[in-house]
Formats: sequence, C-alpha cells, structure tokens
Amino acid sequence: MGLSTTFRDFQNANDVAPPTKAFDDASEESTVCKYCDGDGYFIENGVAKRCACVVEERRKRYRAEAGLPYFERRELEPPAREYVANFDKIARSRRNWIAFFGKTGSGKSTQAFGIVDALTTRERPVRAQTLLYGDFVRRLAALRYDAVEFEKSFRKATNAPLLLVDDFLDVVPKANSFEEHVAQALIKRRYETRLPLILTTETTPRRMVAESPCGEALLGRIVEMCDARITIAEENAVNHRLCSLAFNRDVIPY
Repeated sequence: MGLSTTFRDFQNANDVAPPTKAFDDASEESTVCKYCDGDGYFIENGVAKRCACVVEERRKRYRAEAGLPYFERRELEPPAREYVANFDKIARSRRNWIAFFGKTGSGKSTQAFGIVDALTTRERPVRAQTLLYGDFVRRLAALRYDAVEFEKSFRKATNAPLLLVDDFLDVVPKANSFEEHVAQALIKRRYETRLPLILTTETTPRRMVAESPCGEALLGRIVEMCDARITIAEENAVNHRLCSLAFNRDVIPY
C-alpha cells in the first residue's frame, strides 16, 4: 500500500578508538574535547583515528532522538535481554520484531523502553523512534486532510531503523474506521520494509482477534515477524505500579 493510497484510505476513513583521556582531561566548564580539540579525530602513530567524544555525542543524540519518556529502569528480562544482545543478527534477519502483550502494569513498556535505551547508548548506537500509539493516531487525524503533511509525518514515524510502538490498539478500532486504517498501515509498513519493531499492547492475542475487525490480520503478521519473541502477561500477573504504591487499602481498596 503506497503512501498516497494510505492517505486516501485515512481520508476516507564505524570503528572507534576509545581514548578515555578525552573525558578525563576535559574541564567541567568546557564542552570542547581537549584530546581532539573538537575536531573529532586525533593522530596516533601517524594514523588519524576517530575520537571517543564522537561516540559519546552520538549516543547522547540518538538517545534524545529516540523520544523515550521517563521510565523507572529495571533489569531486562530474558526475552528483552536476548533481543539486545543479538540485535545486530536479529535486525538483519527477516523476522526481527519483539512484542509484549497483556495486563497493565506488568512491565511491558519498561522492558520495551529498556531495549531502546540499551541499543541507543551502546558502543555502536542504533537510531530509534518511540511512538505512543494514541498520540500518533491523534497527530495523524489532525493531518488527514493535508496529504503532504500527512504522508511526511507517517513516513518519518514508520521509517525509523528501530521503531517502538507503545500501547498499540489502546483504543479498539471499529470496522473501516480511521484507527483501523492506522493500525493496518503501520504494521504493513514495518512488515514490507522488514525493519525491526518493538510492540507493547494491553490486549492479548485472543482479544485482539475477537475485538478488532482487523485483529486476525494484525496478529498474523506480528506472530510471523516476532519468531516466538512474544511475552504475554496474563490477568494474574503482578501489577508493578500498584505494588510500588504505599497506600491505605481502606482508602484505595485493591
């Protein structure tokens, strides 16, 4: 589905040398690397090498560009940890997605944010984009009658080298609705471009199929592309948000 078709549907509905001296010698008042004098390169034994400050600046830039909201860092669980550790190999494969389904407060977003945080700040950082699904849909809705801006916004969001979509289907789409077209176009875009996707959703696979008109088609592609990297938090899963609260059960029963 081309972008013009998508719009109509919506309208209708590098190696680095790591000299630590670059940071050890830098004063708190100066932001210029004293090792390379801000050039980004230094000469060692007659050979020009990239300075470590270049990597550090790239990490900071990629982390900021990722658009991660504030989150409480927790240790990555095996699925997320393995995804980070093997990301380069996974990203080159056909099936390179990971998904977290289920109960609110079970740590889905925390694990997803942790993956992006780790990959954007590693030695060879990855460029990523975070989409809060509800905000994304509302942003596109405001542009649905402006074809140029709509396609520009959709393309920018969905073409990121690594994309995190948080709270996918937070509003169950009705048949032939704008929300349904957004969900289908987003998943299809990542599927066709074979780009890595991290997905969180409070629904479950069973509910996705039962409640959404396009649920079966969406789930089929998600399952295929995740290649078993799917975590499902059942209804009896621990709600970490409530467990971290110190409240009086007589006032706020739970």
